[in-house]
Amino acid sequence: MNLKDTLKAFVPIERLGTLMMRETHIIIDSLRMACLSVVPFLVVISVITLAESFLLSNTLTGGAATHTLARSLQSLFSLMLLVSIAYHLCIRLDINRNMGILLALLATTASDLLFSQGRNGALPLHIFPSDLVHTLLIPITSVRIFCAYRNFQDIKAEKSHHTLWSNMSDALRLILPFMLALLSTFAIVWLFNPLFETLQYSIQAGLNALGDTPFMFVRMLLAHGLWSIGLHGDNLLGLMYDVSVLFRPMSGELNYIGFYNLFVLYGGCGSALCLWLAILLGTKDKYGRRIALVASPFIIFNIPEILIFGLPVILNRYLLLPFFLVPIFNFTIGMIAVSSGFLEFPANAPSWTTPVLMNSYLATDSMKGPLVQLLCLVCGTLIYLPVVRKFSATQSSSHQLRRLEQRLHISSALQA
Repeated sequence: MNLKDTLKAFVPIERLGTLMMRETHIIIDSLRMACLSVVPFLVVISVITLAESFLLSNTLTGGAATHTLARSLQSLFSLMLLVSIAYHLCIRLDINRNMGILLALLATTASDLLFSQGRNGALPLHIFPSDLVHTLLIPITSVRIFCAYRNFQDIKAEKSHHTLWSNMSDALRLILPFMLALLSTFAIVWLFNPLFETLQYSIQAGLNALGDTPFMFVRMLLAHGLWSIGLHGDNLLGLMYDVSVLFRPMSGELNYIGFYNLFVLYGGCGSALCLWLAILLGTKDKYGRRIALVASPFIIFNIPEILIFGLPVILNRYLLLPFFLVPIFNFTIGMIAVSSGFLEFPANAPSWTTPVLMNSYLATDSMKGPLVQLLCLVCGTLIYLPVVRKFSATQSSSHQLRRLEQRLHISSALQA
C-alpha cells in the first residue's frame, strides 16, 4: 500500500483538500475583515499626524515634525490588529470571543517575552507584539487550536452523555481547552521560533543586499501586494524589518521614505489621487462617485483607506493592474528626475500628510518638483481612466441584467 492509499484510509484526499481550502478561506477572510476593522483607527492616526504637522511644527516652511501623539498611537497598531484578528477568527469559528481574544493576547505577549526579546536575560518594557510573526501567526494558531480543543471536548461530552459540561457556564467549560491551547501554542512557538527568526533574518539580509533603490522598489511592490488582498501593506511591512533603512540619505536632504512619499504616495497607496481623479472624470456610477466625494478630504492629505476599502480596490480584477502600474510609473519617473540631477533637495521632505504639489515644492524649493508630480498625476490618471470606465460599466443595472440572462440562459425578449 503506497502513501496515497494509506492517507485515503484515514482521510479522503478530496475531503482533505476541501478542508484545507476551507481553513485557508477562513483565515484570509478573517485577516481581511481584521484589517478593515482597524481602518477607523488608522484614519484617526492620519488625521492626528496631519494636525501635528501643521500645529506642532514648521511643516509649511519645509521643517521636520516630531509627531509625538501620532507615533505613540501608531505603536498600538500591532495590538489593535492582533485583537481584531482574534475577534473575527472567533466569529468565523463560532467560539467565545472574549476567551479567544484573551488567549491571543496572552499567547502573543508571553511568547514575545519568553522566546524573542527575553533571550538576553532582559525582558522588554512594552507589551505589544514586536514583529509580523507574533502579530499574525500566534493569534491565528492559538485561536485555531483553542477551537479544535473546544470541539473535541464537546464531542467527548456528547459521546459520554455527560450532563456536567452543559450545566456549567461557558467560561468554566472552556478553561481546559484554554489552558491546552495556550500550552500548545507555547510548544509550537518554541519549536518554530528559531526557524521564523532565521527566515526573517534571511529576508532582511536579502533586502539589504539589493541596495537602497531596489529595496524601495521591492518594498513598494510588497506593500501594494498586501494592500490588494485587504491587508494594510505599509504597516505590516513595518513589522517585518528594521525601518531605519527607510531613512538613509538619497539626494541632498532627501531620504528614501521621503522619496516614496513625494513620488509614489499621491493620495496614498496605489497613487490613489490618480484613481480619485479618474473616478470623478470618467465614471457615471453614482456609488463610485459618492465614495470618491466622501474620500475627498482624506485623499488630498494622502489618506487612502476610505477609497481603497469603499470602492473597493481589494481583489478587484479591473483595478488591480493599474493599482500596481501607476506606482511603478511614478517611482520610475521620480527616480529619473532625482538621479539625473533635475531635482535638488535643499530641505527635508515634509510630513507624508502634506498635499501633493505643496510637498514637492517645500522639498525642492522650486517649481520643478510640482512639475514632475503633475506629470505623474496626469499620466497616472490616464492609466486609471479606461479601467475605471470599464469597471463603472460593469456596475450598471443593464450590465447586471445581461450577466443574469447569460447565467440563466434566458432572453430578455421573451414574449407572452
